[in-house]
Amino acid sequence: MDKRKKIALTYLYSENWIAGSYYVVNLIKALNSLEEREKPHLFILNHDDQGLDLIKDIKYPYISFIHPNAHNKKGVTGILERIIKRIKGQDYFIKRKLKGVHHIFEGSDQYPFIENQYYWVHDFQEFRLPEFFSKEDAEKRSSLPRKVAGMENATLIVSSYDALNDFNTFIPGAVCKVNVWRFTSALPDFSAVNFKEECARLKIDRPFFICSNQFWQHKNHKAILEALRLLKEKNLFFQVVFTGKNFDHRNPGYFESLQSFIIDHQLESWVNFVGFIDRKVQLCLAQHAISYIQPSFFEGWSTTVEDAKYLNQYVLLSDIPVHREQMNYNVSFFDPSDPADLAIKIELIVNGKFKKEEKDYVQNIINYGRDVLNTF
Repeated sequence: MDKRKKIALTYLYSENWIAGSYYVVNLIKALNSLEEREKPHLFILNHDDQGLDLIKDIKYPYISFIHPNAHNKKGVTGILERIIKRIKGQDYFIKRKLKGVHHIFEGSDQYPFIENQYYWVHDFQEFRLPEFFSKEDAEKRSSLPRKVAGMENATLIVSSYDALNDFNTFIPGAVCKVNVWRFTSALPDFSAVNFKEECARLKIDRPFFICSNQFWQHKNHKAILEALRLLKEKNLFFQVVFTGKNFDHRNPGYFESLQSFIIDHQLESWVNFVGFIDRKVQLCLAQHAISYIQPSFFEGWSTTVEDAKYLNQYVLLSDIPVHREQMNYNVSFFDPSDPADLAIKIELIVNGKFKKEEKDYVQNIINYGRDVLNTF
């Protein structure tokens, strides 16, 4: 008899928030790092096939893919299924597929029959930086943690102790359980990517820093551009390569404002926007970069920082509490509100005045996998 734990994972792929997809992918990779006897059977709940290759490429040995609405067939079969649903209940088919599953991440009203529900709240930015949200968006974001806080049978998952402190501060009196999962990055093999060819394609023709963030206002790309403006007269030979989707629905004019700043201050030679690129290409560029720059005003737990730790890459990192919690080697911190501070750090790095440490990241992944398993 199969004694493996059975865990359902909801999966929604979106290029508008790719970190959410990577979260599930890295969770599965962490579980895959455990000993064979420990690995749970995973049931992936996906409404379409978009982005599923990221999971299938892991080759996790105990996995089932379920389309919650796949039983909505046409013809005689569909008629029979609709009759059965009417007699036995709306959840009949999905309950049958998830028989024996007692844990679901992330929980949903669609699966009330799974008794242990786990909900991930990546951060509480709407409380800390309310100026970046409309009232409606802030209320929408905060509705989930407020709801989970009142559920005795639920577990809230946060990614840092900084986020845990925010939850206790902004939503006091919660009756749910709370767990901290400091997630890791388990990177795909990108050795087949031809670095020189990609540089030619993306018009990268000099040593470069990399900034891998979606173009959301709180990611603070402007600090980098301001630093470049201060450094321009020194004629240092480098550029900053920016990857990521260049749209923020909360501030549709944000990317255009950055482009205007570049033109106004004649920074074209120092800036290269390459857009949303293949994950393996992005990692190849990151490995060959002089350093990462992560200037964000706010994070829950930065995927960029975890990627850098895996690659043993150096990071110029904004000095915010969660970043201090996340990284303590191969890093120089700077004030995200002070471009002059960042400019000084960039110049030091360009001139080779930094030292990298080589550390084995694999144990981090194993520890994360065990934290996840122990929670379930």
